[in-house]
Amino acid sequence: MKFKTIVIFFLSLFLFSCKGNKSNDEPSESIKQIPKNQLIVNFSFKTDVEDRFFIMMININVDEFQKKNIQIHENVPPSSGFERISAKFDPGNFSKSVRINLGTKQKEVVLEKIELSYKNNIVEINSTNFEEFVNLNDYVEFNVENATLHTKFKNGSHNPVLEIKESIMNSLLK
Repeated sequence: MKFKTIVIFFLSLFLFSCKGNKSNDEPSESIKQIPKNQLIVNFSFKTDVEDRFFIMMININVDEFQKKNIQIHENVPPSSGFERISAKFDPGNFSKSVRINLGTKQKEVVLEKIELSYKNNIVEINSTNFEEFVNLNDYVEFNVENATLHTKFKNGSHNPVLEIKESIMNSLLK
């Protein structure tokens, strides 16, 4: 009788544990699907100075009376190879104003590329199309020959910002 009870117990345990297993045909729940209407900004560069960089989306409409800004920042070390900052802006948080702030210290930044993706659209900005796709403020200059950004102080302040042109953001929406 004891033997029969033990066999039934292990048999039922085996059957219930098999029910919980999923087949390999189903996608794993741990793999996260990226929403198609999520804006992703990847900035690849190398720099000679440790600082904090920001990727920002500003003037996102909340309602008819409010707007919000989202900034994603990362501390970047001096690098001999290319580093990458990746910023993901959730669905519902979209504005045509995307900026990259190059920190508070004077530095040289070598641009590899800036890649923006939204839905099925991808725009890649590199040294050949940089001036056509990006606006610079007075605190940063771009050298086309070696794809280098040089930040500078002006009137005692330092706020180097790259702004993706609105026409590029419009092309992502199509």
